[in-house]
Parts: sequence; structure tokens; C-alpha cells
Amino acid sequence: MAQAGGFELQTLDTSIMYADGNAASISIADINASVNGTANGEKVDTVKDQKVTNIGFKMDAGLVDVGLYTYRSGAIQLSGGNTLGGNYAPQGDVDINSTTLMLKYDVNENVSLLGGITQNNLTSGNVTTIKGSYEIDSASSTGYVVGAAYAIPEIALRAEVLYQPKSKITTKTNYDATGGVYNAAAVLVNGEKETELSRPETLTLNVQSGIAENTLMFASYHRSKWSGAPVVVDIEPQMGGAVDPKIDETFDDSEKFTIGIGRKFSDKLSGSLSYSKEDGSGANAESLFTFSNGTETISAGLRYTIDNMDISVGVSRSTLGDVTVDGGLGDIVYKGNSVTAMGVKIAFAF
Repeated sequence: MAQAGGFELQTLDTSIMYADGNAASISIADINASVNGTANGEKVDTVKDQKVTNIGFKMDAGLVDVGLYTYRSGAIQLSGGNTLGGNYAPQGDVDINSTTLMLKYDVNENVSLLGGITQNNLTSGNVTTIKGSYEIDSASSTGYVVGAAYAIPEIALRAEVLYQPKSKITTKTNYDATGGVYNAAAVLVNGEKETELSRPETLTLNVQSGIAENTLMFASYHRSKWSGAPVVVDIEPQMGGAVDPKIDETFDDSEKFTIGIGRKFSDKLSGSLSYSKEDGSGANAESLFTFSNGTETISAGLRYTIDNMDISVGVSRSTLGDVTVDGGLGDIVYKGNSVTAMGVKIAFAF
């Protein structure tokens, strides 16, 4: 699981492309967020729990391997109070589900080239802030991924780089001022509005290598350029109105580092332990969609092999950095929060 900058939730996992022969997998994870914000004396559980299902498939097609992977690339799942004079953090229920069709071509034993097409599907949903209710229509966009890998099989070394450009999604939003606490300020601009949001440009580096018998070290770096991927709901404010209902949200660029170790205990059982860190943008913020100042995550997993089937279980706990958000109606303080994710994955080789 990746809980990175902006509204990114999961990243593309290409590991199935390196399985021998044909392979398929399904994984289910529960994300339990314990994220509370306090404003004007009112404490509210601000981030919703989520359940995510991923499906992967890979087929050996001779000169190339063909793979398919689904993941939830973005999510705005908020349950703020949205109350005047109390906790005014927003509410939200919007997801982006991505499906990537990938090809891998082995130039030789050491070098592989990867490429693919990604379909990004924005679900219909609602975001409600103190400025009003924004009912977002479903839409989709198409992007691509390119990459390369270098391997030395004798020592289980593999270094992979993946690049995905920004993928813009254009849709419509029905704005209703009566859904906000300033319901009289912008009622004359109610109606359908042009909306744009984007998955950011990303660069991912994955490295693994054997360091001793039955022992593997791995590391990754993931960068997202949110500065070029704003969320915009284009609304002209009511002349003389006290509130501008337009949304023009730009997140800070993010970088996430992970390092870990894997150990094979027997022919059937192996395990892993990793640490991830993502710096935040500071202890103070103005965006109402901010609820942390970076994260530190510890993850652990076990995998058990039965014939041609692997059963994996894992758990991760993220500690969220404290942040104070000043959205104009008093500070919202997020302190001592965390997110726990637990998952199971079943993979088959055939």
C-alpha cells in the first residue's frame, strides 16, 4: 500500500511481470484510518476507512510477456464535520481506479523493456466543503507507462525504472451552494461546471538484490509531481459575494523512500520487513484537504507456498506527521494520527 502525496493511494505494481510462465493474483486490503482533526473545540474522525481489491494477470506470449493489473490510483475519502463554528473539515467520496495493460520484452538475460497503456476511471461522487456541495460526474482518461529493467539472476539483482506522464481527466461538476455553510453567498452560480483533475507525472525506481543465502534486500523511490496536476472546478463567483466557490487545489510534489529485507525461512515460508518515509510540506498548511505532514511506515509480511499457489499476508502501520491547517475559520489540528492497512494476496502460477 502506498499513501503518497496529493490524493494518490496506490501505485502500479509490476512484480507479476517477472513471474516465470503464466501467473494470476488477487489481493484484498483493509485500510483503517485513525485520523482526527480538532477545530473550535470539536474533534472529528476526518478520513474514512477503505477496502481495496487488486487483480493481476500475466501470460507468457513467446517473445513478450503480457500483463494486466488493477489498482486504486487515487482517493478522496473524507468525513469531516463541515460545520460552521465547529470542525469545518470537508467531506468527500471520490475514487480513481486504474487498469494497466503491460508488455515486457526481454532483450537478453539481463535487460528488459516495459511499456503499457493505463485507463484511469474517475467514479462519480461528492465533495462537500464550507463553500457548497460539488457533485462530480464519472469520467476517464488514458495514459501510458514506459520502463526498463536490468537483472543479474545469479544474485537475484533487479533494478527497474518506470515513468508515467500526467494524465488529465476532464468532467462536469454540479455545484449547489445550499450544501455549504455559506449557502446564501453563491446561490446564483449553482449549476454544472467544467472540472479538471489529473493523475500526476510519476517516476518510480525499484531495486532488489541478494545479500546472503536466502536473504534479499530491496528499496524503492517514488516521486509524484503534483505541482502540474491541480484539481480545478471552474466557478465564477457571485458578484459581490463573500465566498469564492471555485476550487483550484494544487498539492505539493512528493517523494517516498522505502527500504526492506526479505528472508526465506524454508522452501514454503518466507517473510519481509520494510520501512518507508515520505516528507511532508510543513507543520502548517492552508488546504482543507491536508491532514498530515508526511508519513513514516513500518510493514511486515509472510508468504506461504503450497504447490503452485502462494498465500501472502501483510500489515503496515503509518504514523502521520502533525499538522495545523488554517482554512480561514480557525485552526484544524491533526495530532497523533495513524493509518493501519492489513491485506491478503493469493497468487497462482500455471
